[in-house]
Amino acid sequence: MLINYFKLAISSIFSNKTYSAIVFFGITFTFIIIIILTSIYAQLFGNVYPESKNGKPLYLTEVIEKNTKTGYTKIGGASLSFSENLKKNMKTPKMISIISKGKSINFYVNEKKIPTIIKFTDANFWKSTSFKFKKGRPYNESDFQANSKVIIITDKFEKSYFGGENGLGKKIKMVGIEYKVIGIVKSASSFKEILYSNIYIPNLDNKNNTFNSLVGDYRCIFIVDSNNKLPILKQEYFDIINTKNNISNNKLEVLSNLDTVLESYTRNLFGNTYNNGLTKFYPILALAIIIFLFLPAINLINLILARTSERNIEIAVRKSFGASSKQILSQFIFENIVINIIGLLISIILSLIIIKILDFLFFENINLSINGFVLFVILIISLFFAIITGLIPARKLSKINPIEILQNN
Repeated sequence: MLINYFKLAISSIFSNKTYSAIVFFGITFTFIIIIILTSIYAQLFGNVYPESKNGKPLYLTEVIEKNTKTGYTKIGGASLSFSENLKKNMKTPKMISIISKGKSINFYVNEKKIPTIIKFTDANFWKSTSFKFKKGRPYNESDFQANSKVIIITDKFEKSYFGGENGLGKKIKMVGIEYKVIGIVKSASSFKEILYSNIYIPNLDNKNNTFNSLVGDYRCIFIVDSNNKLPILKQEYFDIINTKNNISNNKLEVLSNLDTVLESYTRNLFGNTYNNGLTKFYPILALAIIIFLFLPAINLINLILARTSERNIEIAVRKSFGASSKQILSQFIFENIVINIIGLLISIILSLIIIKILDFLFFENINLSINGFVLFVILIISLFFAIITGLIPARKLSKINPIEILQNN
């Protein structure tokens, strides 16, 4: 039966090519936008390259200090002394890495300006992430302790700075100091703001370190073995912050949390120190998807309804030969699913082309891709879209009176 339904669906597509072209345009345009947005969501919040594959990460990105007497508030990352204290004393994480906020510098090669982000990290950084080394090796604890003048650069920076030449083993001068390139990694997406950089240096600069403050210019990556340990890790850090508040005798209030990347965004947008905001974020996201799909769904339903008169005789004949309303309903919903799946396949192909063009022309470092998560999301949305847009026209067709249709025609 499904094979017959499929043949009818294909026949319906070719029977009115103008109508089919309009329908496919509406479907593919809608799905292309959803695919691009889902790809951006996956890069921003998904556990994708170069996040750790050997554990579950949480991030310390913000520390707030409030002076309860003067009202003065200090907001930033973590100070180096606070970060090193966490790295030394916390029990739950199997690994902690410290990384600075990005610093912008400019290189000039053959009169061409190369805007560059540099970050300072400890040796644990390469164990806490899944960066793929195309050439060379990561710097290790010995390099870090010896303050070796070595760096890791990305493949895209290598191409910009060295042109077509191999950058491994060559030297780059920054602020009067020459650094030797010992490794070249596949670039992270710029959406992965915590991990993204063009150059990584094995040094934690303590010139601006404030030992009497928890606020500074550093972030920390905490790695645990499984999701089960994430609440334990959060609680351990929460207890540390509470201890800091108790020691200050209410003179200083410290606000800080360990979050996933998504939680760090939703906490700032919809939550607070004690609420990560996810309970507000997901309903808003669902509502936004429904609103976005509503207009194209209405347009598609109207298109299908406008064409139902062409199929009245076909349905009347089928009903005259014993087809039930349920069978007619199933047939047209199945046809709509077939049309939406074909539109989805076209959308995926066009999205891949658009992503490549965007990445090449405008957003060199976004690294968008259509991965398993994106395919799963778009498949669920497309099936939902197909059933919703097919149900109303299908119900109308299934309820026609075959005697009236055949008499009038």
